Amino acid sequence: MTKAVPLIDLSAYYARPRDPLAVKGLAAQVDRALCEIGFLCVTGHPIPTVSILAAQEVARRFYDSPAGRKEIARAVRHKTRGYTPLGDHSLSYSMKGEGERPPADLFERYRIGPFDLPDDEYHRSRLEGAYAPNVWPEYLPEFRTVLSDYYRSMSLLSRDLLRVFA
Repeated sequence: MTKAVPLIDLSAYYARPRDPLAVKGLAAQVDRALCEIGFLCVTGHPIPTVSILAAQEVARRFYDSPAGRKEIARAVRHKTRGYTPLGDHSLSYSMKGEGERPPADLFERYRIGPFDLPDDEYHRSRLEGAYAPNVWPEYLPEFRTVLSDYYRSMSLLSRDLLRVFA
C-alpha cells in the first residue's frame, strides 16, 4: 500500500499568541507523519510564495544554461559548494571490483552552505570542508542574491521545524 506524504500546516506554531493545545496537536501530526512515513510537506510557514518562485526560477535558468557556463561554478573536488555535473559522482565507487567502472549517479546539483560566518579560528579552520566559500555563477548575478535570501529563509524555517520536532 502506497502512503501519501502528509501536508502539515505550521500555522499553530507561528500564531501569536500561541495556543498550547493547537501546538500540541501540530506536534502529534508531525510525530505521526514521521513515524508512519518518515517525510512531511509543510504549509503555513512565513516564507512568501514569491521567494520560493524566485528561487525556482533562477535555479531553472542556471540548470538550463549550457554545460560550459555551468562549469564556471563547478565545485572544487572534496568541497561542499558549487555545481556538480551529471555523472560526476558514483556512490558505488566503494563497491567496484578490480577493473570495473561503477555506474555514475544520475544527478546534477548545485550546493550552497552557511555564509556570513564569524571570523574566528573555528570557522577559518574549516574553510576546506564544511565552511568552504560558496561558488557562484557570475554570469547570473541575481542567482547569488536570490539564493542567499532563500537560504536564509530556509535556515530559519529549519530552526523552527527542529523546535516543532523537539
